Amino acid sequence: MKAHFKYDPAKVSRINVKYHNRKWYVNLTSEIEETQTVEVINKIGIDVGLLTFAALSDAVKIDNPKFS
Repeated sequence: MKAHFKYDPAKVSRINVKYHNRKWYVNLTSEIEETQTVEVINKIGIDVGLLTFAALSDAVKIDNPKFS
């Protein structure tokens, strides 16, 4: 089984097993330690589009990369 983060097996409260598209999936519900939050100083918005790859909230536009 591939876990995406460390967990304590003794704290698992629910197990959900699913078979979808010939693959098995297991979802574990567990209690975890609360992590410290980081104060956000600057916020930005990103709009992903068709004409420009991305338009940022500070009016910067990133061109669409053209692969040949």
